[in-house]
Amino acid sequence: MRPLENPRARRRARARSLALVWFAALVSVGAPAAALRTAQGPVFPVSEFVIEYALDHPRHIPPQELLDLEVGLSSLGLSYTAPRPVDRTVRMRLSSLPEGASFSATAIQHITQFVVSTFNRRGFNGIIVTVPDIDEESGTDLRPRAQTALRLRIWTGRITRLTTVADGERFEELDEAQRTNLTAHEWIRERAPVQPGGMRGLLDVETLEDYAAEISRHPGRRVDVELEPGPHTGTTDVNLRIAENKPWVVYAQYSNTGTPSTTKNRERFGFVHNQTTGRDDILRLDYTTGDFGDVHAVVGSYSAPFSLRLPDLRFSVTGLYSEFDSSEVGFVDSDFHGDQALGEVELTYNVLQRHELFVDVYAGARLHAMSVENDQFGTSGGLDDEEDATFLVPKVGVAGERRTRTSRLLFDANVAMGLTREDEKELEILGTPDPDERFTLLRWNGSYAFYLEPLIDRQAWEDPSTPESSTLAHEIALSFRGQWAFGNRLVPQYQEIAGGLYTVRGYKQAQVARDNVLLGSAEYRLHLPRLFLPDPEPARLPLIGDFRVHPEGVFGRPDWDLVFRLFSDGARAMASDRSSLDDEEHETLISVGGGIEVQILRNLNLRADAGRVMTSAGSADSGDVRGHLMATLLY
Repeated sequence: MRPLENPRARRRARARSLALVWFAALVSVGAPAAALRTAQGPVFPVSEFVIEYALDHPRHIPPQELLDLEVGLSSLGLSYTAPRPVDRTVRMRLSSLPEGASFSATAIQHITQFVVSTFNRRGFNGIIVTVPDIDEESGTDLRPRAQTALRLRIWTGRITRLTTVADGERFEELDEAQRTNLTAHEWIRERAPVQPGGMRGLLDVETLEDYAAEISRHPGRRVDVELEPGPHTGTTDVNLRIAENKPWVVYAQYSNTGTPSTTKNRERFGFVHNQTTGRDDILRLDYTTGDFGDVHAVVGSYSAPFSLRLPDLRFSVTGLYSEFDSSEVGFVDSDFHGDQALGEVELTYNVLQRHELFVDVYAGARLHAMSVENDQFGTSGGLDDEEDATFLVPKVGVAGERRTRTSRLLFDANVAMGLTREDEKELEILGTPDPDERFTLLRWNGSYAFYLEPLIDRQAWEDPSTPESSTLAHEIALSFRGQWAFGNRLVPQYQEIAGGLYTVRGYKQAQVARDNVLLGSAEYRLHLPRLFLPDPEPARLPLIGDFRVHPEGVFGRPDWDLVFRLFSDGARAMASDRSSLDDEEHETLISVGGGIEVQILRNLNLRADAGRVMTSAGSADSGDVRGHLMATLLY
């Protein structure tokens, strides 16, 4: 399975280049090269510019708004020419020309180019500006002798055809004709921001790119915008090429992220279907165990849009059942175990898109039932105590993402409130002394990863003639997450843990658990195969077939990766209202280390990290070294 890249920059370059290559000979041809007999060409008296559109459309920029633009020109008295880099320019409104002004052919061409760029900044492409009062071949002034008004005629790019073309593993069994305008993609065509004719008939490449980025948010799907010349001058055919991976995957994973009181091994098995019924609905099933012994956790979720015509609004339902002991929630010196079950519903709505940036708001509620048998806390003097508790936990939050070719930003923050009918003494049996029956909890998670090459030398990186500098091999990854309980003492199931592969490497899994925890990480990654020079010829491997050992071309990626990483992790874990238990100390965890990771297509991932403890916390002493292993097989 080859991964689907999501290079918006490549989409932009492809869309703009197709548009510009074919329009290059037409855009801004107010005075053709044949008329420029001198350096500045013939000169034309102009008392006013008149803006007219070749075809009317309600989305056109009003003519007066274009005339109010300020254009920079070089001047010699009342004669104006196109500015050169060394010239001092005069700013002039096209609606307020000096009396007796005259404009060279280069000045008129400069003005038409300025009009074109104004449309481009508004997102419109395929703009042609002509000057019908000047002969296109000879440069002769065609106006009556007494007329000094000069017309600028604007042709806006029109859409004549919109087509979707399916690509990728999901539809690989279909031929080209069958993959064109599939019924499954009808909703994508209907929602497209450009359509042949009508209000959406103007060519707007930027809006098309934004739409492609929106549709590409769905897992395993990428949409590219392709433009082709239409049947008539100034018209465009738009192809939306929709590449999709196989919609379902099954996976198996091993890691040594268990706890000493159960087993250090964790096995995980799962199934994901990204098109369960073909309407962008996602089904996830996951089972985790510890050597198929004492630890069991089953999670299932289903999410979907209410309608494909309104994919911005989605719902999700989640269910979980698990069995646990005290060490799994960070209480290594306590002795309790139990099981829990929860159901959760959530609504998510995309409230903002700014190119690749998406911001969602969400709200939901969880019903969380747990049963605990505690051999330490409680009121019965060390005898076994059992307690059942149920929490209702509503929450609201905001989440966002911005994925580009050179960086990835993810963030999420939510506020939850926990409510229960049980009193403090009953809740104490769950594992925390003096817990609050009600709590407010702020949780957040933010990460930012970026590549160094475009930052160090953007010009060299963008130059395709130098493949050795046009790589994305050196990556920095930063993260900051945690929770804050606002002084509330939480039951163990809502405390945050620190320590282990996913938090602070080098410490034991769930080394400590506290009500308030701050977690941070900084990591450098070297993607070694991306440094190889491009080779368009793939290797042929048994059972796999074509396999790109080297990148296929400049800016491409091979079918495998070998990642070396250096990292530093840190955490600050704090208990609320420590006066209730003198030995519940605040803890600081800091580690440094390195690791190696191997990825083969999307099917195999092997990872090993080793961290060195820098500050003692709990049973971990400064100088301790611990390794973390993970292996994932996906089909």
